[in-house]
Amino acid sequence: MKNSTLSILISIIVVLMFFSCSETSVEDVCNVSSEKEHATNPEIVKLKESMVAFRKSLSEELLGQGSVCLNSQRFYLWHNTPANSRGKRDGITYGDLNDEQLMDFKSLMKLFLSADGYQKVNDITVLSEGWLNEIKSDVWNPDFYSIDMFGDPEKSGSWGFQLDGHHCVVNFLVHGDNVSIVPAFLGGEPAKETYKGQAFDIFKDERDLALTLYNGMNSDEKAKAVNKSSTRALKVGAAERPG
Repeated sequence: MKNSTLSILISIIVVLMFFSCSETSVEDVCNVSSEKEHATNPEIVKLKESMVAFRKSLSEELLGQGSVCLNSQRFYLWHNTPANSRGKRDGITYGDLNDEQLMDFKSLMKLFLSADGYQKVNDITVLSEGWLNEIKSDVWNPDFYSIDMFGDPEKSGSWGFQLDGHHCVVNFLVHGDNVSIVPAFLGGEPAKETYKGQAFDIFKDERDLALTLYNGMNSDEKAKAVNKSSTRALKVGAAERPG
């Protein structure tokens, strides 16, 4: 547990080191003084190769729209609310990509995430969002998830990308031989349902663990642990608006 906590803290520190609050446009020369050399770790080399392949699959226009410097303010503009047709996010969206390009991007995410982690992302962005899309398509749509790419993996060992959209935000960063996927936000609405014949229960494991913990408490512990307040403050992202 101590090692896991230390790893998370190191990841957060790395993120904070590289993303300043000053926006750098794609026309500017990217110059982040603390970038690392390319990694030699075979697993991280695979990450780089997959990212390069995805970037090369994009048109010049899409690559330009989705690419910013490593210290771009866009890193902070993630938001949990839907990026609907009335307020498109920065970068490029799933809807901008053809089937092959989208497959390349999802293959990239599979390399970063565990099988369970990728399944959650897929359930949120495809199944849960698809279910909502049938209710109100101009608000909820799997095509509205956006991608921002930070830095150039061909030129530097420090680079990253961000998946941003309704109930799913993950920030991926490679810095030399270090890899980070924080901050991340995963949610679900609905969290359990069936869409086009596919049943999903996004947080089953987490719910089962929570119930096990709760059911193992005595009455005094439950009284202290359970918040019965009817008021709540919901933090939906780092940005004041969808970015």
